[in-house]
Amino acid sequence: MSLRVGVAWEADRVSPWRRTCVDRLVAVPGVELALVIDLSLSPEQLDRIRGADLDLILHLADARPPAGLGGAARFGVWTMHHGDGTVYSPGPITEWEPHCRGPLLHAALIATLDGGSRSLALQEGCLRITSTAWSSVLEGPLRCVAEWPAKVCREALDLGEPPLARGRPVSFAPALRRSVTRGLRRRLSRWASGTRWLLRKGLDACREDQWAIGVVRAPIHSFLDAHRERTTAWLPERSRHEYVADPFGLRTARGLVILGERFDHRLRRGEICTIASPDGRRFDLPSTALALPAHMSYPYLFEHDGALYCIPEMFQSGGIQLFEFLVPSGTWRFVATLIEGTAGVDPTFLRHGNRLWLFFTTRDDGAAVLHLWWAPALAGPWRPHRRSPVKFDVRSARPAGTPFEHGGQIFRPSQDCSETYGGAIRINRILRLTAEEFDEETVAVLRPDANGPYPAGLHTLSAFDEWTLIDGKRRRWRLPWRPKEFASPDLDGLRQRLGRLRADTIGLDVAALAAPPAPLR
Repeated sequence: MSLRVGVAWEADRVSPWRRTCVDRLVAVPGVELALVIDLSLSPEQLDRIRGADLDLILHLADARPPAGLGGAARFGVWTMHHGDGTVYSPGPITEWEPHCRGPLLHAALIATLDGGSRSLALQEGCLRITSTAWSSVLEGPLRCVAEWPAKVCREALDLGEPPLARGRPVSFAPALRRSVTRGLRRRLSRWASGTRWLLRKGLDACREDQWAIGVVRAPIHSFLDAHRERTTAWLPERSRHEYVADPFGLRTARGLVILGERFDHRLRRGEICTIASPDGRRFDLPSTALALPAHMSYPYLFEHDGALYCIPEMFQSGGIQLFEFLVPSGTWRFVATLIEGTAGVDPTFLRHGNRLWLFFTTRDDGAAVLHLWWAPALAGPWRPHRRSPVKFDVRSARPAGTPFEHGGQIFRPSQDCSETYGGAIRINRILRLTAEEFDEETVAVLRPDANGPYPAGLHTLSAFDEWTLIDGKRRRWRLPWRPKEFASPDLDGLRQRLGRLRADTIGLDVAALAAPPAPLR
């Protein structure tokens, strides 16, 4: 099976995202770029297009597709649109209206067939707009949607099915009437959004996030009831210069142990720390468990074949690393790089259906794109899911803690970063999870207590025996500048000067990452 593709665009307005879109598409094995279409269609050109035996026409121009293209390709004319997830604008995704509707862009790759009487959404996503300059306001979302035509074609060819087989029927809103006031509203919207962005950046320069770990004496599945009242015991903050977040815990013979990220505002770098408690009421001071000359966070803990492992976030290493806990010495040992060449963020492990799974986002894609890999064993080989990336949604893609089973169903906590980083948690019910299929739906939304000590965010939900660990965020004021002493990259040297290097620190040489991986059991 192969696909013959025609591309329609304006030759004098080929922006980088359009070029990337075509490059990704023609790089798919089995896809042939058969025709480049000039939008100034003459009857002769239209006859040539209809005689090219095209499977699809990818329309990438700012103008709407000419009526003559309808019916010229077997699987219709494919265009990018924006909307609200149900109804989409008939205009292209590059129109100005998305910027007027707030920080979120609901985008879709839509195939129009039968002369415009039928439309199918082939890929959809909810993406975040973060820039203010009009020339780059859609740069991030467009860079993401540029991958969608290639993704849809690749999956169709791999599965041997038509590209429209998984399409969802959608409708278009009535076209906006062009008027003088529309141009005025467009200018006012740009000015207002730019002003909001500048004010927000000014405030962010004088504020910083302060996270803390909370212990909830209730099982993780109780959070499926988002309205249930719970009491959270917050661990005290030890210093205004650092915080501890991303908690994962386990129960040992000596009591309870929490692994988390200890982030130092002065160094702008995180490390993995341990917080021990003999009874679950009194907690020791954090002590270093894993520290490398790179940022570390999200120490995902899991047991496998009688051993205790940790997969921390180490996106600066360019891979997803695995560590094992050595009981006799009480230290962590680097075992292997599970996935190389991927700057994985918040990697989350799951056992299901005789396979091992890894959910993660990446540094390049941000919090909106969920990647999924699987392996038959911990030693690998790890390979991407056939539909990976499996989700494009800034509200529920990025992992946020321990997947859990309840009532015979699997649930996956995720971060809602639609308003701010780590703003809330959404719990998703996994509907299908195989090597070929993945689908999930949101069943609960957990928001921080607006009247509590940490009202600004919530981004981890992890099972801790019959308890649950969470973390909360508050914003606090700070100086918009930092002394040079606190910007030193020499982590251990700076700690010695500050007198905070504990005797029980467990050091790990970064050179160990280059050592041959130890065999997995």
